[in-house]
Amino acid sequence: MPKTIRLSLKLTDAQLMSLGSVKTDLRNDSKVQALGGDVTDHTALRYILFEALDGVRYSRAAEGLESLARRDALLGTPGHGKLEPEEVPAAPAEVEVEEEEEAEEELIPPRVYDRPVGWEFYDHGGWEFPQSQDEMHSYYEAAGWIRCAAQLEDRMLELYWHPDGAKHDLPAYDGKDSYNRGIDVQRSPDVGLAHMVPEDWDEPRGATGDIGLWSPG
Repeated sequence: MPKTIRLSLKLTDAQLMSLGSVKTDLRNDSKVQALGGDVTDHTALRYILFEALDGVRYSRAAEGLESLARRDALLGTPGHGKLEPEEVPAAPAEVEVEEEEEAEEELIPPRVYDRPVGWEFYDHGGWEFPQSQDEMHSYYEAAGWIRCAAQLEDRMLELYWHPDGAKHDLPAYDGKDSYNRGIDVQRSPDVGLAHMVPEDWDEPRGATGDIGLWSPG
């Protein structure tokens, strides 16, 4: 849904010169001339913003749009009104860009997950783990994440997890063990993100070796 965004920009002299060049290019564009709109600072800034947002790097939905369609959105179609000229304040310039609010954007709250049945949770009664994992454990504990253990067939996988989906943007602990293995981030629809601890972290390897596939249940 459309969203109102208000920007207040302080432009340097060099940026004002660049903005003037954009206005000149737009005024000399035959398609813009055909639309008959007056090119102001407001128009040029909207054009620059739309060009960036419609670009291949930042937009999926805008692929295939022609530049005329963007300019039509900036200046209005013939017979449907034109943008009025604006007064430009003395340098340092401060320009406001506003969009008409058509509807409130609906915000979807992050999901809060239930603790999976069958998992063991460190905060319900801790267990021992190698001292080489102390730093890693302190990192997650400080962020409020829980150490968990989940049974996968004949293997017990250990991981860090938070029930609040809003906390799932935590970067994985960046340490490596002596085998140069790090934390593996995996996703499940039932629990969101979990940070998997490689088996035998910095310890002699057992028969099973590295992390395999996992299940939240």
